[in-house]
Amino acid sequence: MANLLHLLTFLVLIGSIPVGIFLEKNFFGEDFPIFVGLLLQVLIGNAILFYIRGYEKDKKPLPKIYFGYFLFFLGLSGSFLAGKTIWLLIFWETSTFGAIFIFGNHFLGDKENGSLIALFAVSGISLIFLAMWVFLPHSKIGIQFLLIGLLAKGGFSGMHLWLPEAHSGPPAHGSASFSGLMVNVPLLLFVRYVTPDWNLIGWDIALILFAGVGVFFGGVTAFFNNNVKRSLAYSTIEMLNFLWLCIFVVGYWGKSSDETTNLIGKSFLVLFYITLFHHSISKSFQFLSLGYLCKLKGDTNIDSCKGIGRISGISSIVLGFGTFSFGGIPGSIGFLSESTFLFLGSEIIDLPFGSSVYVLPAILFILFGIVLGVATHFKLYFPIALSIPDENIPEKVAPEIIKNSLKFLGILIFSTPIILYLAYQYYHELFQIPQNLKIWLDTLFLVSIASSLFYLSLVLFRWSHKVKERKSWDCGNKYDGSELSIHSSVISAPLHTSIGRYFNNFSGESKVDGKLFMVIHKTLDLGKFWISRVESGAVSNYLAFSALCLLASIALLFTFKNF
Repeated sequence: MANLLHLLTFLVLIGSIPVGIFLEKNFFGEDFPIFVGLLLQVLIGNAILFYIRGYEKDKKPLPKIYFGYFLFFLGLSGSFLAGKTIWLLIFWETSTFGAIFIFGNHFLGDKENGSLIALFAVSGISLIFLAMWVFLPHSKIGIQFLLIGLLAKGGFSGMHLWLPEAHSGPPAHGSASFSGLMVNVPLLLFVRYVTPDWNLIGWDIALILFAGVGVFFGGVTAFFNNNVKRSLAYSTIEMLNFLWLCIFVVGYWGKSSDETTNLIGKSFLVLFYITLFHHSISKSFQFLSLGYLCKLKGDTNIDSCKGIGRISGISSIVLGFGTFSFGGIPGSIGFLSESTFLFLGSEIIDLPFGSSVYVLPAILFILFGIVLGVATHFKLYFPIALSIPDENIPEKVAPEIIKNSLKFLGILIFSTPIILYLAYQYYHELFQIPQNLKIWLDTLFLVSIASSLFYLSLVLFRWSHKVKERKSWDCGNKYDGSELSIHSSVISAPLHTSIGRYFNNFSGESKVDGKLFMVIHKTLDLGKFWISRVESGAVSNYLAFSALCLLASIALLFTFKNF
């Protein structure tokens, strides 16, 4: 049964693109964002499906898990292809329903239940706004409803509370699916359906600034968090808000009458797609690799997992592919993304002040957030993959299928720049970008190709130096105990007093999210007051609340009609 469901899920993944062609989707025109989303699902989704076989030692829950992924990927593919129809609502909820089965036979404790509640809550809230867009005629109000629904599911700044909770309970492959694939849907649907009508929104400046704050907040909170999964979740928030900023700038400047500003705006669309590939592949790798190591230890605390990578049977080089990509090592997709952003940032500085006055503040927040976001991945990699493990932990060699899945994603990290370069040469007419950016991209692609060939030569010709005796920092007496391990606080503690204490408490949890949850709880407590008054039986209370609801409804309709 597991093999059959695996095959059916595989067919859903690879069959989504032919179905899109059958539905006459213009994949190399207006529906290009849909094609990108489906392509990423095919590449990463199949790696996850094989990874599951090595991750789940107990084979009994495999049919249930594969059934969950069948619903999950069917829902995601359908959401991409449905368009403005009622089928969008059905597929949108189908993908969330599949998450129940992805947990398999794992005990549903507080974290698991919290993850499911977070997923269903954000899915239900966003579904309401999507339904408004589906059933309303094409108008400003409909586009605004669509925007709100997509921002909620896309982890936008202030609407991100569900994302860390959603990653607290699922297995590693579930987190990789949520963060690497599921969050792509709102982003790409925005590019497809909202960007063409950007002028109808009217919230461009506020959205750009909030996105910049979201990048800053995500990077800072991820850096000072002590939990592996939650650190990666906040890193996802950082990357998602960066992606939102890119497409906001495309809408804000892409319609400008000034030719220079217009071209820079369209250049951010190229950066968006490059970064989307980077985030999807690299973040999926991080969740799969580090998630498996956390499973071996049975804990998600960074320092509790010290040295687990050394006894996992997985090469430290392989475990570092995701970190190397986020660190921008030449040849990786992360190098292509971050270098392009720096180039466009320099172009923005040269713009007239009136054109860049709202974007430059966001860029400043972004730079700081990205730097700390990159440091987060090294903070995870050094203790877990390079440190010396405790002597009482037995060696646990990872199954070959897990190693091969990680190697496949690692190959994607370093081969995607080459693939994108070839695709860019044939389909560059899709992106109207300035000549100087074309020259810059050509240079980056050539550097990436040369770097990848150099790394490949190291593997094929064995140029690398083989370590005969591994040495450690022995303090002069050749001591190599686990006490010499790299503690995560070594990296984050120097900045905690200056900036970290304002965003994270001593346990690493976010103070900002804690305050937001408190506001939500206080707001929900109003329901108790409502019930106590309504159930009092007094006619005056009924009339008062009816009048209040009527006035609130009129005010809401007036607001949407005029704004």
